[in-house]
Amino acid sequence: MPLNEPLPLELLAPARDLKTGIRAIEAGADAVFIGGPAFGARHSAGNSLEDLKTLCAFAHRFGARVHVTLNTLLKDEELPEAQKLISAYGECGADALIIQDPALLSLNFPEGLELHASTQCDIATPERLRFWKDLGMAQAVLPRELSIEEILAFHKAVPGIRLEAFIAGALCCGESGICYISEQLTARSANRGECAQICRLPMELRRGGEAIASGCLLSMKDNWAGSDLKALAEAGVTCFKIEGRLKDASYVANVTARMRTLLDEVIAASGGRFCALAKGTLSCGFTPDERRTFNRGFTDAMLHGDNRDLINPITPKFEGPETCKVISVRQSRGLTEIACRALKGVTLANGDGFTFVKGGELQGFRANSVRAEGAAQVLSVRGRIAAAPGTVLRRNYDAAFERDLSAPGAVSRVMEHEGELEIKEGTLCYTVRDGLGREGRASCAYVFDPEGRALAPEKIRAILMKHFDAHFAMKNVRITGDEARLTVPASFLNNLRKSTCGDLLDKVQACRATGRWQRPEALPQYPEPYTDPRLIKSAQCRRFWEEAGALKTEPPALIARSAMTCRHCLIKAYGQCKKDGGQVSGYELFLGGKSFRVICDSARCRMHLVPEIPHGR
Repeated sequence: MPLNEPLPLELLAPARDLKTGIRAIEAGADAVFIGGPAFGARHSAGNSLEDLKTLCAFAHRFGARVHVTLNTLLKDEELPEAQKLISAYGECGADALIIQDPALLSLNFPEGLELHASTQCDIATPERLRFWKDLGMAQAVLPRELSIEEILAFHKAVPGIRLEAFIAGALCCGESGICYISEQLTARSANRGECAQICRLPMELRRGGEAIASGCLLSMKDNWAGSDLKALAEAGVTCFKIEGRLKDASYVANVTARMRTLLDEVIAASGGRFCALAKGTLSCGFTPDERRTFNRGFTDAMLHGDNRDLINPITPKFEGPETCKVISVRQSRGLTEIACRALKGVTLANGDGFTFVKGGELQGFRANSVRAEGAAQVLSVRGRIAAAPGTVLRRNYDAAFERDLSAPGAVSRVMEHEGELEIKEGTLCYTVRDGLGREGRASCAYVFDPEGRALAPEKIRAILMKHFDAHFAMKNVRITGDEARLTVPASFLNNLRKSTCGDLLDKVQACRATGRWQRPEALPQYPEPYTDPRLIKSAQCRRFWEEAGALKTEPPALIARSAMTCRHCLIKAYGQCKKDGGQVSGYELFLGGKSFRVICDSARCRMHLVPEIPHGR
């Protein structure tokens, strides 16, 4: 990048499907990440090649990018299909491929398709980041458990590779790529895109056979780094990732629009150091608010080097923000009427959903109707609701907000263009340029009729200024040549306009980045002399790790047996850390009908869950 050029910051949003991807870009995303037909780490979020092609064409209109996920571990017999998909993604116009399995590096990659190292690669040290950079990765998706200070150290140690960090969405309790608890308990591998989300289940922590805590003890709150964007950018992050490829379009539009506002504030205050990656004028028909769509509560503790206050032990479900307090409850003929006092600024609506905690458990209901009764709001609900006076109600379905989110034009994005019409002797040439300097051009012959009436310049501009579609706007049109000789019908110019705009969009769709990933002549050496054999599913993968020097020794016993490695520590949460003088032995976690020993690596501030070996085995 030339000196003094602003550094582009990329807001990366999730897309479960074409509709969600388009909505994310309309809401302000600079890029989206999406799965293809297979191997995308989310079995229920696959997409056809035709939809991917459509999404790429739409994204490229604004200079936005499409990252395709191919980040599962593959078997030998799956590699030929993976090769076909990789080639097809290049033909679709994808900009980047997110990978985990190094067996893929034995395949061929089309020109213009960047390779990104997935968070599943477990890039836990600067040395590992250097390894993936030396392999030719253009971007690395950092582990979610890194602090801003650690990210800065990574950036300083290994410049020359773009860093991608999670800023919103679900947090995994286990470190990504080395979590095997789902596979052990259900035979569903997280590294094969089949995570059963075991960490969201109720469980019990014991010490010496005595229960000391129970509930959803590993269910992480959601990540929200809205106040950390400037610090992350200063630490070297250039890609800001919103998690959520299983989330619906309303959620994605809301969170993307909110983060767009916050990231734009960072860009505006940077004095020209940063800029947005994509272009286009945005409009939003609602006020984005991350609290009003699905979340499990928020935390950014790990970004600040802390591992406290990460868990919501009551529920992994969406409780919603506090909205009102129960005044009285009346039961009558199968109905419950709950009189509430709404918090300041809160308006309740028919169809709202509410939650409350009773006896340590989350309960909920949907209000069929809401009416005013003096200073109170009365919720009418079918059935019996055991909400006592004084209970605080949270709203986990905001009917009015959801209507705003799904309304036509809730979010929109328009690229501005400039046109130039050249009137020559017997020929018209029309050129349209977009905000990224790309041009479309069309020309046609015409016959001057001396008896005919020439179109007025205002009429010419009005015709050529018409929008091609909802995402295409003309800023101005310049006319050169003798306007008096333009004795053609309005339809003639209209067809010329359509041909020119169509030519531009065809060129945008066909545009490809240059450069092709090539395997290094000699593989860089992995910083450790071992890798976890559970990450090897193919002979091709084994050959890679052998050549990279990662199969020289067996991994340490703790790493080899650990089912989950966590920044969150149950002993620190419910006991006392060894660093503070506590005893860390004798802890067991009972989960899914099995027992796991809790072992602390105090030096790295990590907790391991190790399966207990049944007696006699």
